[in-house]
Amino acid sequence: MLVDLTPFERHVHVSTLPPLEVMQRLQEHVRPVPTFSLRLLSSKAEKSYEGSVSGNTFSIQRVIGYRNSFLPWITGTIHAAENGSLIQVRMRPRVFVLVFMSIWMGIIGLVFLSGVITLINGHRQMVGMVAIASLMLLFGYGHTMLAFKYESGRSRKELEKLLSGTLLPRMSKM
Repeated sequence: MLVDLTPFERHVHVSTLPPLEVMQRLQEHVRPVPTFSLRLLSSKAEKSYEGSVSGNTFSIQRVIGYRNSFLPWITGTIHAAENGSLIQVRMRPRVFVLVFMSIWMGIIGLVFLSGVITLINGHRQMVGMVAIASLMLLFGYGHTMLAFKYESGRSRKELEKLLSGTLLPRMSKM
């Protein structure tokens, strides 16, 4: 079993529905992304996703009543199959979140490395800085992964139900 240690997922859903019906179901459950919304003040949305569905592709995210910056952005393509459809799905955090976390983790990583180098050179007072930087790196990675995987699991289950499909077992990285 492969363990994915990144906030990116790819999987394939198999549906007994023809591609046109898959697209119709998606369109019925996807609203355009609002230009401004107060998520915490709104009630449960009438549609479970927001984004766009066009041709045989879609680009969506779940509508949630709370804030989670690591909510997966879901893109996919729908292909005709022998007895229905194959839906290739990719999930990842928003680009802004990836850039922000990369910069934040990079700065903390540099602090960690400089502390380790200073420790190696005999300056024992850097132990605290190295420990704090280690904890910050672990927290940043753990928070990213837990928040993303929690939401991606919910999205995957919801998509399976919506598309009347099943998830193909993962053989290898796509």
